[in-house]
Amino acid sequence: MKDTTFTPSPDQCQRLMIPEKGASPCNNTLAAIGSGGVYSTPGDMMRWMQQFLSSDFYTRSQQADRMQTLIYQRNQLTRVIGMDVPGPRRRAGASAGCI
Repeated sequence: MKDTTFTPSPDQCQRLMIPEKGASPCNNTLAAIGSGGVYSTPGDMMRWMQQFLSSDFYTRSQQADRMQTLIYQRNQLTRVIGMDVPGPRRRAGASAGCI
């Protein structure tokens, strides 16, 4: 995953997808590492997601099955205002940038 980073290079910043309402600053996002802030490409995201999917080319591991088991229901979680809604569902989440 050569194009996935929390610290985009100037070249990666030039390739950043610009959303409908204008670009956000292309910054180092290490401070958001626990909740997002990842810059990536569709190809890198596809390679990362393959570990969670079964297909003709890849068998999902038992560990991936366990990792995807829902531990908490939404109604069991404490609401934190501003952190519970990623943005409009018709777009990519606010915490990921597409290079």
